[in-house]
Amino acid sequence: MYARTANENTVMMQVTFKRFAYTALLVSLCGVLAASRPATLLETLRVAGQLTIVSRNGPTTFFEDHQGLTGFEYTLAKSFADELGLELVIESEDNLGTLIRRIGHENIQLAASGLTITEQRKHKVLFGSPYLDVTQQVIYRSDSNKPLSVEDLLGEEVVVLADSAHVE
Repeated sequence: MYARTANENTVMMQVTFKRFAYTALLVSLCGVLAASRPATLLETLRVAGQLTIVSRNGPTTFFEDHQGLTGFEYTLAKSFADELGLELVIESEDNLGTLIRRIGHENIQLAASGLTITEQRKHKVLFGSPYLDVTQQVIYRSDSNKPLSVEDLLGEEVVVLADSAHVE
């Protein structure tokens, strides 16, 4: 049996302490590096406690009736906010161009406004999967000829909503 000297015991304790210190330093450094990453959008929203959307007031988006806020887009956004455990805040915007520009700015996380996906808009915002198909209609005066094709509209006055997909 080998007995260690006091000097050998001191050296062993120093080596053990150094290993412990290096391990503790490494674990602390990993913790600091993990904590130093930027917060995700979801983490930021949970701290704020709210999801802020921009929408147009209308029968297919959101409106207020005798029971409070309602509408197709409102119901979707409210369900999403509830699922995340957040309060839903809706900011109303009537101008489509301004509505699209506000997404991702001014603390607006998303738009719930039945927006048409166009190539031009794809460069400005990230769209989710389409969930509703809308058939566009031409409204014309009953005392005029019914247009049967787009060519029938050439030379006629056609009015569309400013900044809508029809303008693009």
